[in-house]
Amino acid sequence: ALSWILSREAVTSVIIGPRTVGQVHSALAAAICSVVLSLLLKLVWPELPFMDRVGVVFLVCSALAITLSLVESKAQPGAVDLGGIDFSTATSFNIAGIGVALILAALYATWW
Repeated sequence: ALSWILSREAVTSVIIGPRTVGQVHSALAAAICSVVLSLLLKLVWPELPFMDRVGVVFLVCSALAITLSLVESKAQPGAVDLGGIDFSTATSFNIAGIGVALILAALYATWW
């Protein structure tokens, strides 16, 4: 199925879900942690600005998800092998992506 989808010219990438049970556990733990940690920081450290709180929660939850995913990194039978798929993008796409990032950086620098 993935080969057929990637053979279409209009498809530039395919989003694939977790390949192992460990990745599912780490994603659920990060989602639950984000709600709990955000509420905890709001109650314990109310003077922390919202954007800073979002950043702290993101970093902590990302570290938790990565750690849990690496700890439970067992191969799952029946998982899709992504080894033979080329995920490279066209040069025009890369240039457009850099352009969007520069525009966003300019907007943030101007109005933040």
